[in-house]
Amino acid sequence: MTLNPALDRTILVEAFRPAGLNRAAGVRLDAGGKGINVSKVSAVLGCPSVALGFLGGETGRILERLISGYGIRCEFTWTAGETRTNLKIIDVSRKKETEINESGLVVDPGHIAELKEKVRDWSHRVRVMVFAGSLPQGMDSSIYADLIQMAKQGGAAVILDAEGDALRLGMKARPHLVKPNLSEVEAILSRKPRGLRDATEMAVQIVSRGIETAVISLGRRGCAFASHEVMGWAHTPKVEVVSTVGAGDAMVAGLAVSMVEGRALDQAIRLAVGAAAASVAEPGTSLPSRENIQRLSERVKVWCARRPACVSATQDLTGGEKR
Repeated sequence: MTLNPALDRTILVEAFRPAGLNRAAGVRLDAGGKGINVSKVSAVLGCPSVALGFLGGETGRILERLISGYGIRCEFTWTAGETRTNLKIIDVSRKKETEINESGLVVDPGHIAELKEKVRDWSHRVRVMVFAGSLPQGMDSSIYADLIQMAKQGGAAVILDAEGDALRLGMKARPHLVKPNLSEVEAILSRKPRGLRDATEMAVQIVSRGIETAVISLGRRGCAFASHEVMGWAHTPKVEVVSTVGAGDAMVAGLAVSMVEGRALDQAIRLAVGAAAASVAEPGTSLPSRENIQRLSERVKVWCARRPACVSATQDLTGGEKR
């Protein structure tokens, strides 16, 4: 589910000069938006998906064609207006990115009701539903909470990857898994971690709110995670970082595919971190290969300990099992 999709226009510039003349070394168009990115990486991993959300105008038509080209089934709700375009400028020599994102569509209540019916329908037909990304202009921040409840009633497991009030309110509907990044979880818990052990404790705090699993993405450091049974962290294998665009979405794809396949959490983390690492090694919004995801997944180091019987939320996890 991508409520606010985008056509991503990525421009490669050899040495970007703000307020000066720049000549493009390369340009590419991609179907963007967090849920769509999850579907694209899931397709690379061999897991079929259905793309839901809002599209509008000619930009929406272009987006739908691009998404369909990955073998992803499109079941979008069409609205008035034009789907947004996001501009990404990549400074090749400095390995820096500049992003300019449009706000997106304004969606009327009738189209929201139509979307909810699609969620009710598909929740009976799929194993996992992923709700990810920003909201269209003026949409109530409680929308994810409403959709999560519908999805759970239909029997689907739910992953939420959002920010701000949409994340905070969505968590109250108790999705099965949440994947905030560090800044998002800091805002939720009003604290900053002092290291990996502390970040893991923050994941435990999220789980204590009635969520089965929390995975906190930590960028180059990997992730911290917790469920009702285990807690720990994972280190990202060293790769040359080309672009961080979509890395968190690749991590969500690894988690979603793992849920479909019934993997244990430590193995799900391994695939998720490997997918994120493979993603940052690609330029712009280019997709990693399945072979590279698998290769890097095998190099992910996971430390995992059981909780709460064998380890407390504040105990050093370095004595846990390395897998």
